[in-house]
Amino acid sequence: MVANIRLTLLAMLAILVIGGQALFVLVVFSFDGYVETSANAISIISLVYFSILLIGALTNKKFLFFLLPVVAITVPNAINDLIPSNIMGPIWETNSSDFAFFTHIDIFCLAVLFKYQSQAKIRHIHLPLILLIGIITYYIFHIAAYADNTTLLGGFLIGLYQIRYFVYCIFLASLFQETKYFKYLFLGICLSAMLLVTESLITTILRGGGLIDRLGSGNFGTNVYGNFLAGLVLLIGTGAKLLVQTRKYRLLCYSLCAILICALWLTGTRSALAAAITSQIIIFMMLSQGSKAKKTLTTAACVVALGVFLFFAYTYGARLAETGVFSGNYSYDGDASSINTRLVLWGITLRMVADHYVFGVGNLVWNFLKYDYGSPFAVLLDPHSDYLNYLVSYGPLLGIGLIAYLYIYPLSRVSELRRAFYRGNYSAKCYFVFLSAMLPILISSFSNSNTAKHQVFFIFCFFSLCCIKLCRGDSRPTD
Repeated sequence: MVANIRLTLLAMLAILVIGGQALFVLVVFSFDGYVETSANAISIISLVYFSILLIGALTNKKFLFFLLPVVAITVPNAINDLIPSNIMGPIWETNSSDFAFFTHIDIFCLAVLFKYQSQAKIRHIHLPLILLIGIITYYIFHIAAYADNTTLLGGFLIGLYQIRYFVYCIFLASLFQETKYFKYLFLGICLSAMLLVTESLITTILRGGGLIDRLGSGNFGTNVYGNFLAGLVLLIGTGAKLLVQTRKYRLLCYSLCAILICALWLTGTRSALAAAITSQIIIFMMLSQGSKAKKTLTTAACVVALGVFLFFAYTYGARLAETGVFSGNYSYDGDASSINTRLVLWGITLRMVADHYVFGVGNLVWNFLKYDYGSPFAVLLDPHSDYLNYLVSYGPLLGIGLIAYLYIYPLSRVSELRRAFYRGNYSAKCYFVFLSAMLPILISSFSNSNTAKHQVFFIFCFFSLCCIKLCRGDSRPTD
């Protein structure tokens, strides 16, 4: 009975969010920031590619979980040019861009859920009812607050992708059976990783760069791309070690990891490199049984961490002071500019949180309001921190609730899962593979808004909810 009530509430939430946007687009044909559909060769090719993947995913659930990461990671964002969208900030910004009211991930998930929803067992995810109520209240609050400001309302509506993806991932995770589908998901991730690196090489070259330039992706940019690669390296490497039995296939996975590490290095994203190394150490410590080895590794990790901290403090401390960032005189000096930018944006975000402490400003609305808080950067930006982004987007209470559920709760059962792992439990092994992919995102999210990229949020949310399901130890078939 409880499961049916929760399923009903989730269905109502999906209808509320998606139906509300559809009604808005149908009734209000034009408003500030609205961008009409457009088509070009890349968007048409992307549509054909996506359609083939969607048909395959609807064939059976093995193909669904094999193709899920392929759809999320490799389908070009250009496909969403075929869908009505809204600008993500003032149109006069230097790199002004827009985001669709619906995305190809929405279409994929709705089609999949329409076919497989009867097999979903929502009780296995254990979604707190108070979190669901908070999300619904957040939606209603901002619809009313921005009713007379179509610019901010349009920004709020396109930012609802996080809520929609959250609901979809609850259903998808409830369909996921690690003993039946993990190997297909893992193969899909490996294929997606190879395609992603190929795409980034082509994109960087076409943009006039090359191997001497920072490697970037059309879908993920540069910094987020580096952080995402770090997660893929850890997932594939850990998965190969724990779950791939054949030596030949394990070597192929390690070879793929080597390629991903090279790509990660070429992105020039230092936070991603630090997150990858730190995450690998953490996973090693989690899965190490010998107390002596753990003590030695812990000591070494502390020494390395101290050395890294002192290096950056010495290298950038004096330079930051010279830029005037602490006195409010914002000027750049090359290498320190990224740190300078982050300090300024974090200060702006914290002041915005203080002024919108109930339900925040709404996801993707931050960029519209940053000028009211003295932002000197006339470009499309985000808070450069996932954690601050949740706080400013959803307010301290709901924001902390989402962080606790998606980021912290999956880590809360590590000790219990370690004991199951030592006993050779397959579900526990899958848990640590998912967790290994999440750790680099968890770490790098202090200085980057990784999940502001909708594909990253979708993948991260799915992995997190799968971890939560595995924590509950329920792997009964849904077929």
